[in-house]
Amino acid sequence: MPWGGGDQQQMPTYFGTPAGETPRPGQATRAAALRELGVLQDLAGCPALVALYDYYLDSSCCCLVTRLLRGGTLEERLQARGW
Repeated sequence: MPWGGGDQQQMPTYFGTPAGETPRPGQATRAAALRELGVLQDLAGCPALVALYDYYLDSSCCCLVTRLLRGGTLEERLQARGW
């Protein structure tokens, strides 16, 4: 997993936001995405999580490659359960 940076202090990099511009509310930073990817890799094999097969990360997006799950979106399932 590419962790980058070492000890250098840098401004957070937000996906799809040019340097110096204000990110949108809830917009993820590259560092946050890397932390989440690390957690997913650490929990590989957990039956409660969708398997993460691969990912692509650049300055504008983070794409996850997971198993195909049929039957609607996660949001629809959560709403159906009252979450």
